[in-house]
Amino acid sequence: MKVLVADKLEDSARRGLAEIGCEVVYEPDRDGDTLVEAVKQTQADVLVVRSTKVTRAMLEAGKISLVVRAGAGTNTIDVEAASERGIWVANCPGKNAIAVAELAMGMILALDRRIVDATADLKSGRWEKAKYKAALALKPSLVKASQNLASIYLEDPPRPDDAIPLLRKALEVDPSDPIILENIAYAYGLKKDVEKASKAYELALQKDDTFKVLFQPALAG
Repeated sequence: MKVLVADKLEDSARRGLAEIGCEVVYEPDRDGDTLVEAVKQTQADVLVVRSTKVTRAMLEAGKISLVVRAGAGTNTIDVEAASERGIWVANCPGKNAIAVAELAMGMILALDRRIVDATADLKSGRWEKAKYKAALALKPSLVKASQNLASIYLEDPPRPDDAIPLLRKALEVDPSDPIILENIAYAYGLKKDVEKASKAYELALQKDDTFKVLFQPALAG
């Protein structure tokens, strides 16, 4: 069985086809008229695509009996033309599930940290801290809001005295987070308070002995 792959497909998938006895023709840059020509020249039995559109002309150019979309859906394939010629059409449901999950998590983080709003403000030459601080007024126990605002206070020029109370508040809500302790250590390091910085550092290591904090430069500076 000859398989024409007309889109980029990982090596492992192509090797898998070859291992079951398929003759794989890999032409990932073919589309439109060039794909019609490839179907005609190769006389492939199976056509594998991802986002490349499969048209009536392609289906009529050779002896294809199966079109597989290596992804979700079949909207890029002329299913009507395939049905008329008795050509099977298949897809791979769930193949993009991880990518969709990653995008969803990215959107959630962007909403939580107001990344889009902050980016728009920065591009306009503004940094409106009060806008981000409003989240704390709505829900004082919001750990991320406390951490984010504290991080702003630790930027240049640093304001550790403003950052430390916010970090302490966040630590009360989530005492198991070593990142909060790292930031506390860094803030005290900026104040040259070696004793308190060291204590926060030790607590961070107790929470996670693989955790690394880098407040030493602030102490040495």
